[in-house]
Amino acid sequence: MRRLFLTTCAVAVALVSARSGTATAATLCVGGPGCFSTIQAAVSAAHDGDTIAIAPGTYAGGITIDVDITLLGAGANKTTIEGGGPVLTIGTAQQFPPAEPTVAVRGVTITGGGTTSGFLGDWDAVGGGVEIPPSCTIQPACPSFEYGPGATVTIANTVITGNKVIPTGAIPLCGGPCAFASGGGIDNAGALTVTNTAVSNNQSGSMGSPTLGAFAGGIANVRLGTLTLSRSRVTGNRVVVSAPNGQFAQAGGIQNSGAAKIDHTVVSGNGVDATGVGSEVLAFAGGIDDDGSLTLTNSSVDHNHVAASAPTAVGALVLTDAGGIEIDGTATISDSSITHNSATSQAPDGQVVATGGGLLAASADGATIQRSLIAHNSISADSTNGSVFVQGGGVTNFGLLTLDQTRVVANRGASRSTGAVIQGGGIWNSNFQGGPPTTPQLTLTNSEITANTLSASPPATPQGAGLYTTYPVALTRTAIAGNRPDQCFGC
Repeated sequence: MRRLFLTTCAVAVALVSARSGTATAATLCVGGPGCFSTIQAAVSAAHDGDTIAIAPGTYAGGITIDVDITLLGAGANKTTIEGGGPVLTIGTAQQFPPAEPTVAVRGVTITGGGTTSGFLGDWDAVGGGVEIPPSCTIQPACPSFEYGPGATVTIANTVITGNKVIPTGAIPLCGGPCAFASGGGIDNAGALTVTNTAVSNNQSGSMGSPTLGAFAGGIANVRLGTLTLSRSRVTGNRVVVSAPNGQFAQAGGIQNSGAAKIDHTVVSGNGVDATGVGSEVLAFAGGIDDDGSLTLTNSSVDHNHVAASAPTAVGALVLTDAGGIEIDGTATISDSSITHNSATSQAPDGQVVATGGGLLAASADGATIQRSLIAHNSISADSTNGSVFVQGGGVTNFGLLTLDQTRVVANRGASRSTGAVIQGGGIWNSNFQGGPPTTPQLTLTNSEITANTLSASPPATPQGAGLYTTYPVALTRTAIAGNRPDQCFGC
């Protein structure tokens, strides 16, 4: 088999170039006699349309690709690209005029990336495994962040695992030193398609680093980016911030600020953990955070978590929301399950809030969930002397939300704190004090809210174990039953 591989690599393949009617494409090989010894050397020698075939083995990362090529490994269990920060950079940051490449990556493992900076500096680390940076639409040097889309990239039959983004510097932008991290596995500002791929155990931010805010442990799809993700797994990724600077952490699995289509994909076991000493400690969106446009079909978002604590802070706001999915943009979710996600908050005093165990919808543009299951999600918040709010074990809505043929089942909210406000075991439909001005609109059609629970220590009185609302709800052929200790508040 190895002899056949080397023979294939040694023969130039006559193909018509994607950019020239007269040039021919070739297959270059890496590893073995007569082949390049490094992937970067092969990339530097390649022309548009070439294929780089990589033999089994482990090869150095830190590779920059700025030519139209296919990077073809011998299989994710055989060919590994390891190290660098990022492991692969595809395209040129802030390139003007935009002329980003079209690249395919197949059959490799991308691991061991340790990114400590980005094109903005060492206070903004992006893309631990794969970085697809933006181009530039005007000169000089993208004034006012006039970015354009980056490269067009296809990743298939690949594993992206064990990569990190942890900034080493800080900048005085936030009333003090601060730094940011995003995209532990992938950071995308281009047109990215990911198929039959595992994005697992990557990390954004870290304990004790200067990171103020960290995002997207698995995949970051930024405002200019488009993401198509199918038949893949996004699992075990983490976002972490802590003292001395840490304040907010977001999107354990996927952060979407552009346009994302996710189909037949599992987003599971991702986590967001924030521990701080400042006035705010915030953790959001254990599985998926959407503030762009999201279509999610035939997928599972399960066993993700968000957790926030301020063990020594005085009077802090400690807030967690959306153990599974947070929707701030537009979203359509269908034929999917959002299950066994959790949000937990703890602090000795201050304001301690946990909300939206499965889903939080804050979209002014509208979110629709069809033929789906929201079940076995949970929220909890505890404080010795603070004000405690537990709201929305399954769903929290303070935007425009429609549930059609959807079951909200066996979600729960709990607090051990005396005097806690505890509301909406299944669904909470209201507005936070000081929150967005949108009047919540909740529509439930052919749906079910059953077997949800609230539990609290006296003298706290749970309200709306099935549904809690302070606004009218449109109910059509929807059952609210079997919730404990009550069915509905405000109906």
